[in-house]
Amino acid sequence: MKILLVDEWGAYNSVRIANDLSKSKVSIDILREFAFEVKLPCNAKLLPPVPLPAGKRVAAIDASVKESQPDIIMPLDEQTLMEIWE
Repeated sequence: MKILLVDEWGAYNSVRIANDLSKSKVSIDILREFAFEVKLPCNAKLLPPVPLPAGKRVAAIDASVKESQPDIIMPLDEQTLMEIWE
């Protein structure tokens, strides 16, 4: 199973979830707008940062979904959740 975490800032929530799932057989890709350096467990990887402009986040996420092929998409920031809701 593969999970795509969508986290605008990409640091705290996505890294915490990746660490919590580190002993599972789940593969994790992290999509974020801003670059950061962090140590991740071996089952997680950072996708290259992509712009997540307000009002156009869903299109950016769709492009990453086509590349990553996740089973589950988890939006972790409020702006992304609001745009998906709309």
